[in-house]
Amino acid sequence: MLTVPTILVFVLIAIFIAIYSALGHGEGADINALINRYIVYFLILNHTLSFCLLMVFLRKDGLQLSDIGFRLPENGAKGFVIEIGVAVLTTLVVIGLITTIMPLFEAVQAENPGLVKGDKILGNGFLLALLTSVFVASFVEESIFRGYGMTGLSRHWGLLGAILISSIFFGLLHISYGLVGVFRTMFQGLVFAFLFARSRSLLGPMTGHSLTNLIGTLWAFDVI
Repeated sequence: MLTVPTILVFVLIAIFIAIYSALGHGEGADINALINRYIVYFLILNHTLSFCLLMVFLRKDGLQLSDIGFRLPENGAKGFVIEIGVAVLTTLVVIGLITTIMPLFEAVQAENPGLVKGDKILGNGFLLALLTSVFVASFVEESIFRGYGMTGLSRHWGLLGAILISSIFFGLLHISYGLVGVFRTMFQGLVFAFLFARSRSLLGPMTGHSLTNLIGTLWAFDVI
């Protein structure tokens, strides 16, 4: 299941290119620019299909959504506030670390345009990109990589193995951001995995993921 979102997005793009070329529009077209223009729609479709497949996998394994972290933290409202607070503080610290470290890789960034400020990797529609990254991506990706992935992997590889393996696949999902982007996302995945491991609730990871994507999207569109 962890490989589904990555493989699926490439399949969808390949189908799009094939149809576009079959209609006689491929010759002389800037395919990369075209993909970038519609990438948000690919992601929405990809994540919708991925979540549907997740439901199939859950049913096959005899699991409920609550088994993979769709539950509130213990201690009621107090636990809810603590979980959100820990997620926000942890995420801000990680973003600060990444912001400090990333300039050390400026030469690599130059070879990976997806990491360069101003390159709108999520397309040109700011509002749609914002909604997709903050809500759709965080909800679906955390459900798959932290919820389902860590729950299943921990049975065979232990908690540490589950954290590492799920984070690696999470990083590979973001290969469009270049090699540095993959490692950056893997590091973020480790943090989200920690948030999930401490409470077995997806509230923390989804909060941290949403905050990360919010800041990343605002940065990409030169809002901040």
